[in-house]
Amino acid sequence: MYLKFAFRYFDKDNSGEIEFNEIKALFSKSIEDKASVEQTLNQIIKEVDINNDGKINFKEFSIVMKKMIQ
Repeated sequence: MYLKFAFRYFDKDNSGEIEFNEIKALFSKSIEDKASVEQTLNQIIKEVDINNDGKINFKEFSIVMKKMIQ
């Protein structure tokens, strides 16, 4: 339940996938160095995106979140 809530927070267009622009919009509001944000977000997506489609689906999101709490 909490994972789905967190996933929906990032998936602003309710597409079932978190895309780069959705993450960027959230993080770039609070960080002034935009180039650094883009570089960091690209790295995060690269690490989380198991199927290499440039998006994070719920399964990929769940795997990473569960690893973080172990």
